Amino acid sequence: MQKGHVAWNGRIWVGYWRDYTDSVKPRYKNKSLGKKPANKKEAWDLFRKLVPNPDEGHLRCRPHGLARATISDIFRHAAHRAGLGRVTAHNLRHSFAVHMLDNGADIRHVQELLGHTDVATTHGYTSAVSFPIAEAYKKFHPRAGGRHER
Repeated sequence: MQKGHVAWNGRIWVGYWRDYTDSVKPRYKNKSLGKKPANKKEAWDLFRKLVPNPDEGHLRCRPHGLARATISDIFRHAAHRAGLGRVTAHNLRHSFAVHMLDNGADIRHVQELLGHTDVATTHGYTSAVSFPIAEAYKKFHPRAGGRHER
């Protein structure tokens, strides 16, 4: 998020920010901070007092979706903060599939939810699933190696 900035213009400190309070289109504003701040840190402190939240009312003109890498980073950082060690977003996907299958979901439904084009790809998730679902897959799927009796 944009939080504004401060700059020394050769004579005084000035704080700059975008103001979104009047409309969706930002208005660029500035505020003189004077000569009193001796350094940039003091200028920032004064800027924050005079302009508490430069982003208040800020809405994106066009909403952006989250990228795959962003979701992965969010998940990885949350897992790290929770003390779970190395956990990836794919672990969440795998857990979702295993829990669905373990609780009786049809493998074709899980295949569709995961976006797999081939049920054999979804079958990889059955290795951690309870015996009856994995056994049904092996028994009834033509490429699973099991025998299907009619």
